[in-house]
Amino acid sequence: MVNSEIRIYIHNHKKELFEKLVEARRGNEHKEENFRQKYAILLDNLFKTLGIDGDINIENEFTVLEGRIDSLYGNFIIEYKYPTRISSSNTASNIKYIEQVQRQINGFQRKTGISFNKIMGVVFDGYYIIYVRKQGDDWSISTPQEMTVDSYELFLMRLLSVNSNGKALLVDNLIKDFGYSSEQSRQAISILYNKLENNKGMNKTKILFEQWQTLYSEVCGYSFETRDLKIKGLKEQYLLQTEVINYSYLIFSIQTYFSLLIKVLSLNILTYLKDSTLTEKISFHAGDLKKLRNDFKDIEEGGTFRRLGISNFLEGDFFSWYLYSWDDEIANLLQVLVETFEKYDYSIVVLERDVAKDLLKNLYYELLPSVLRRNLGEFYTPDWLAEFLIEDLQPEIEEDTLFLDPTCGSGTFLVILIKKILNNYGSNLASEKLLRIIINSVR
Repeated sequence: MVNSEIRIYIHNHKKELFEKLVEARRGNEHKEENFRQKYAILLDNLFKTLGIDGDINIENEFTVLEGRIDSLYGNFIIEYKYPTRISSSNTASNIKYIEQVQRQINGFQRKTGISFNKIMGVVFDGYYIIYVRKQGDDWSISTPQEMTVDSYELFLMRLLSVNSNGKALLVDNLIKDFGYSSEQSRQAISILYNKLENNKGMNKTKILFEQWQTLYSEVCGYSFETRDLKIKGLKEQYLLQTEVINYSYLIFSIQTYFSLLIKVLSLNILTYLKDSTLTEKISFHAGDLKKLRNDFKDIEEGGTFRRLGISNFLEGDFFSWYLYSWDDEIANLLQVLVETFEKYDYSIVVLERDVAKDLLKNLYYELLPSVLRRNLGEFYTPDWLAEFLIEDLQPEIEEDTLFLDPTCGSGTFLVILIKKILNNYGSNLASEKLLRIIINSVR
């Protein structure tokens, strides 16, 4: 992971670092090799300053089956062009460079076996940069980004982040660790289900469950008593020993687990984003199961988030019931969850915001088996359809305009609507006024 000291240094010295880039490209128009050598020295000096000069394997003229890579910094491929060579839009010449980097990425992956999500390639001429990355079966290709103080800071952070030892915070990785077919999720949901089924008294756990059940039925128009769900394979899926599945317990267990994922993931992201000394002291007592309960009690009461500057994030909810059924099984469940999240690199939330924005939505899709989701009548609007409907709506903002989505689910329509407002009015309105409009108009 790019630690906070490195991030702070690059941020505080970004103007100075950008000026060095300007100096490296100056006078080297049509001189690719000169620019490449000057820039290599610049990066070497930066790595020495950061104390990481021995941590990143640097290769020049690295040969793969599909060609030769100009410079390789760990898993970060730089295809140099002479300054001013890259067009400000992806014209035919730019496309040729992009295809060159795509071949290099494929060749590098085949040669090293490194996962595609840990590899990034760029076309770089000192004035513009084009990012190229393979995500699943598709390619993510940026438009040419002009080098400014801020975009250069982002470039340096991406270079260092790709070489992080942490697991990339990507949907595919989260699904492997926490999707419905992962062993960790199956065991966790089985434990939570058994706690509910074996809880016979009228206690806090029972009260919270019944409150959730009433509200869930009202919101979804769903009756657990009258609807007969006979879905094959769920007992095996969730390692349930019961003869007859109590679907209300099962759904409550799944939603509890998802709630825990959101809380722990959010806390790790906030911890990464914050640079204060306070942040460095916030951690889970994963090695002490008694203290771990106090950690989660503090989270459920909102205390941990308030200390991070986020109020009203949590004020206690139905899904805190596990605190009242706490035992070694629940403690171990949460210990494993915490330790799994500690292996992730959270820099993507800053460096790849388009990738990060749908993490929770996509994770929830994969936490509930599709056969159960369909039987419950849960269907989700794909982004492309929501974008089409918002575009067709042609929203205009007036003083009394109000957009409501009372069953927003993961917020697909609302997020796309806010992006539409930002695109339409962002260049004409001050940031504070634009924020007030969004807060007052989108509910």
